[in-house]
Amino acid sequence: IPVFAREGSIVPLDCEDKANGCENPQALEILIFRGNGQFELYEDDGETMDYENGRSAVTAFAVQEDGKDLTFTISAASGDPAVLPQRRRYQLSFCDVAACERLEINKNGASVPCEPQAENGSICVILDDVSPADAITVKLFAITEKCNESKKEHRINLLSRLQGRNGTKNLLYGRLVKDEKSKPLPGRIGKLFAEIDQLY
Repeated sequence: IPVFAREGSIVPLDCEDKANGCENPQALEILIFRGNGQFELYEDDGETMDYENGRSAVTAFAVQEDGKDLTFTISAASGDPAVLPQRRRYQLSFCDVAACERLEINKNGASVPCEPQAENGSICVILDDVSPADAITVKLFAITEKCNESKKEHRINLLSRLQGRNGTKNLLYGRLVKDEKSKPLPGRIGKLFAEIDQLY
């Protein structure tokens, strides 16, 4: 189950599309947000009651922000590593980081070469071939925070996603985007734009 928090959120997501599968995923995407926080991923075999006899594993993740530097750690799994994939692929998505001056990755104390990728205005790091016993630290130095879009951009993006006739959308654009001081609209559309207004 994803875990959401205002600061230091770490959200594990299965990268693979397995309908109704119970096996633990070979690939995980971790959504990382600036701040300080931690998360423990619990896994068992998904089929038996063996977890009652200790056949389960926990992998701890943590994020720590120190000024303009951000550190993310994946601890070695505790418990029974036999229930986990012996090689796992992690995609670490630093969702609210637009850039950093440099990035260092250490796997069990040894430096690992890696080129971060830009994805949707954020930084993404791919780690292949990670075993349950591996301890990994990813440090981003001198980060640049990803900025939120302006209220006007937010309104335009919402309006572009609404289904409707172009003439109606053009009228809404004139009323809701050009004139931000216009009276709120009634109904569902008005409620959507009122939610945007509450963010600013």
